[in-house]
Amino acid sequence: MRAGTASSATRRVHRLQPRVDGAGSYRYRFEAARPWIEGRSVLDIGAGRSFRNLHRQIQGVAACSLAVDMDEVSVAEMNAQGFS
Repeated sequence: MRAGTASSATRRVHRLQPRVDGAGSYRYRFEAARPWIEGRSVLDIGAGRSFRNLHRQIQGVAACSLAVDMDEVSVAEMNAQGFS
């Protein structure tokens, strides 16, 4: 640990950004944000490579969703997979 930084055990974490515990950790983020997503129009910024599963969950409960990412490869892959 570097001087001046908190260990991961003591670091304060925002409720929408819980500590990542490996595969599937997006599930906790989704459940935390779900009340603000369900039945609404959602603009998902930064929905690229590692967050496709999260965007898939958003599409399942939002009235309308749009995924945006600045990585052209990610955008092409998401379009090919049927994401909007």
